[in-house]
Amino acid sequence: MINESALRSPHLGRANIVMLVAGSFLATVGRGATLPFLPLFLHNQLGMSIIDTGTVLTLSMVAGILLSIPSGKLANHFSHKKLLTLSLLVFALAFIILGSVYSVVVFVISFTLINCAYALYSTIIKCFISDNFHEGEKTKVFSLNYTFINIGWMAGPAIGAALSSSGVFIPFALSALTGLLAIVLTARLKVRATASDQNSRAGNGHPGDKKRFRLLLVFTAAIFLGSFVFDRFASCISQILMVDSDAGTISRIISLLIITNALTVVLFQYAIGRWLERVTDRQGFLLGTLGLIVGLFLFSQADRSLPLWIAGMFTFSFGEIIFMPLQYRVIDRIAPPQERALYFSFQNLGSLGGAINPVITGVLLTLLPRGDVFAVLIAASLVCCVVFQLGLLVARRQSDPG
Repeated sequence: MINESALRSPHLGRANIVMLVAGSFLATVGRGATLPFLPLFLHNQLGMSIIDTGTVLTLSMVAGILLSIPSGKLANHFSHKKLLTLSLLVFALAFIILGSVYSVVVFVISFTLINCAYALYSTIIKCFISDNFHEGEKTKVFSLNYTFINIGWMAGPAIGAALSSSGVFIPFALSALTGLLAIVLTARLKVRATASDQNSRAGNGHPGDKKRFRLLLVFTAAIFLGSFVFDRFASCISQILMVDSDAGTISRIISLLIITNALTVVLFQYAIGRWLERVTDRQGFLLGTLGLIVGLFLFSQADRSLPLWIAGMFTFSFGEIIFMPLQYRVIDRIAPPQERALYFSFQNLGSLGGAINPVITGVLLTLLPRGDVFAVLIAASLVCCVVFQLGLLVARRQSDPG
C-alpha cells in the first residue's frame, strides 16, 4: 500500500511517514481496545443504569470535544513535536487512572481528558501533514492516515475483547501502552520549523481572516451534518432495527455492516485519496453525497436481505471515504498559516453531529415510521452537500482577484 512515489516529500522521508501513520494506528488501537467496552465497564464496575451510562459517555465526549477547541492555540506557542508528546502522555496516564479508580467523577474527568488529548493529537497530526507536504500530496497523506486509523479500529476491539478475560485492568493498560509507544515514534520524527510557527512569530492576522473564519463556520456546519449521517452509522441502524427486529437479526446485520465498512475503507481509502487529487472539491462532495444517498436508500429497502444491506454499506462507505479527506483539504485551504491548528481544532466541533445522532434518532423513531428516518438522513446528506457547495463558491469568489 505504501510506495515511495506516493509518499515523496521534500521535508519528510519515508521513515517519517511510516512513523506518522504508525503513531495514528497505535493511538487508535488503544482507543479501540477499551472504548467499545466502556458501557459494560460502567454497568459492571460502577453499577450504573443503561440511561446513566449513555448520559455519562455523551457528556464526557462532548466536554472533550469542546475543551479541545482552545487547545489549537497551543500550536502557536509550542512545537508540534512537543504537543504530540504531551497529548499522548496525557492519553496514556488518563487510561491508567480510568482503569484503576472506580469512581464516576474520576471516570468523567479521565474520559474527558482522553477525548481532549486525542483531539489535540489528531489536530496536530493534521497540521503536521498540512505544513510538511505540497498541495498535491496532502490529500494522499490524509487518506493514508485515515486508512491506518480504520485498521486500528478493526484491530483494537478484537484485541481488547481477547484481553478482557485476563482482568478488567488489562485493556486499559494496553491502551496506555499504545500511547507510550506512540510517544517513542513521535520522538523520532524530524520536524522542521513549521509555517504556523514562523507566521505566528512574525505576527498578525491578515485582512481576510474574518472572512476565512466565517467560511470555517460554514464548513464546520457542513461537517456537523456529515458527521450526523455517517459517524455513528452502526448505533443509528441498530436503533432503527430495534423497532421490528429480534436481537439475533440486529447482531447479524450490524456485524456485517461493520466488517463491510472497515474492509471498504481499508481497501479503497488510499486509492480514493489519489483519485481525489484529479477532481475538484465541488465534484468530490457531489460524488460523496451520491454515495451516502444511494447507500441510505438501499438500507431503507433492505429489510431482511443481507446482500442488500452489504451493497448499501459498500456504497455508503464510498461516500464516507470521499468526505473524510476532502473536509480536511478544504479547511487546510482556507486556514491562515498562523491559525491552522486553531482551524483544525475548531473543525472538531463538527463531530458533535455524530455525538447527538443516537439522541436524535431515538426521538425520530418515536415520531416517524422506520423508513422515514432514512429519509431524514438522506435530507441531511443533501443539505450537507449544499452547504459545502455554497462555502466552496464563496471561497472561490474571495480568492478571485477580479
